Amino acid sequence: MSFIISITGPTSAGKTTVSQALAEKTERCVNIDVDHFKHLIVTGFIYDKTDDGLRQWRLLGENVGQTAKNFAEQDYNIIINGYLDPLAWDGIEGYVLVDKNIVLLPELEANKTRNDGRSSDVKMEHADVERHQQDFRNNPFYSDFYILDTTDHSLVQTVHEIQNLIEEVR
Repeated sequence: MSFIISITGPTSAGKTTVSQALAEKTERCVNIDVDHFKHLIVTGFIYDKTDDGLRQWRLLGENVGQTAKNFAEQDYNIIINGYLDPLAWDGIEGYVLVDKNIVLLPELEANKTRNDGRSSDVKMEHADVERHQQDFRNNPFYSDFYILDTTDHSLVQTVHEIQNLIEEVR
């Protein structure tokens, strides 16, 4: 039986790295990186809550959801990874049912250290890392997500724990 999971979390939590490693260990697996969809808007994705920004979040969710649905209909395992606004989640859920939503959430200091090791084109200010952390820790939207503290986890340990979660939903 195939699965659909999502992996999200604050900047530098390891979403892309973990999703790619998990996909490589999973038969017939598609790793849908939502950042790839955001970058399709060549003039720049709008992250704010303006009308244009909200339309883009909805469209992002619908496009990710349609893509996931197409692969699910062909019996692929699916990982959706990246940061999505709640409007985008609604768009996804209009097309597929996600079996397990996972938030990678290392402790703040570990998160800052990981961010500091990123290349300058994607590195964020510490205040932004703190804001992301607060959103994932305090936003009731994520209360039904499985929170995975990866502070002291290696990549192998994180992938193994997610594999165990997948077995639970199969």
